[in-house]
Amino acid sequence: MEIPLEVKIDSPDYEVDMKAGLESLLGTSDTIRTISESILKKRVVKSQYSGSPVRTNMKKTFKGSYGMFFSIFIEPEKQPEFKEIGRQAFLELITYFMHDALNLVPDVKLGKKAQQVLSLMGEDAEELTSILRGKSNGLRTMHEISVKFGYPISVSYKKSNGERFVLIKLDRSTEKNFKATIGTKNKTIYAAVTRFNSFTGNGRLIQEGEDETVSFGFGLTFKEMAPTLKKVFSTNLNENTGVVESDFKYLKLEVNELKRSDGKIIKFIVKSANTNA
Repeated sequence: MEIPLEVKIDSPDYEVDMKAGLESLLGTSDTIRTISESILKKRVVKSQYSGSPVRTNMKKTFKGSYGMFFSIFIEPEKQPEFKEIGRQAFLELITYFMHDALNLVPDVKLGKKAQQVLSLMGEDAEELTSILRGKSNGLRTMHEISVKFGYPISVSYKKSNGERFVLIKLDRSTEKNFKATIGTKNKTIYAAVTRFNSFTGNGRLIQEGEDETVSFGFGLTFKEMAPTLKKVFSTNLNENTGVVESDFKYLKLEVNELKRSDGKIIKFIVKSANTNA
């Protein structure tokens, strides 16, 4: 069984530096395989070997920048697990883990089935994210062509109706997320919730008076999140959905900033919330 995917390097011509290009493609393979096998086994897979039930197969290249078709090949022994999860949920989870490792929130929301699989993985899901952030993992190597030559790289799945579902898009900016550090001092902000996944505890918020949304989380596993805390953020999201920004209701939050070396805040780690902002 194969899941067809595409990897594209946005170079100006149908060519790329061979060394950097190959390293990025290898990083893509390692990342996709690590996540895929972990999802199917519902536990962390720390290394791949020739007998692994999941591997990636190179197909032909395509023009329009530099692109290559490839596939996730699943051996018969793991196909029942894949069929039980379903293709859509499987792709949603791959997207989720890659974004979570970069402290980003994907555009796609996890469906019910994907959330069930994440729940079954338990703390292994948190460990997988940690492994993907590691210095020797493929997600860093995927950035090689972006870091050396400035070309963005993306992975996508082409649906039967021709629509493309982009799993991840990486560039020099996302590579800097690996070097982000958490501030030691708490900071008070007033913010409105614009997106929130009560299952994972991740979302996006916008500070009062600002124009851009920022990712947020709680520094906790989803099992440790108190139901009352989830309700505060879910309620605020509902209050701000479908209303103009001038009518937003803001929460008073105590946070730590996750900041890159260039000063950009990529995530707020929420410590406490007060609805009486």
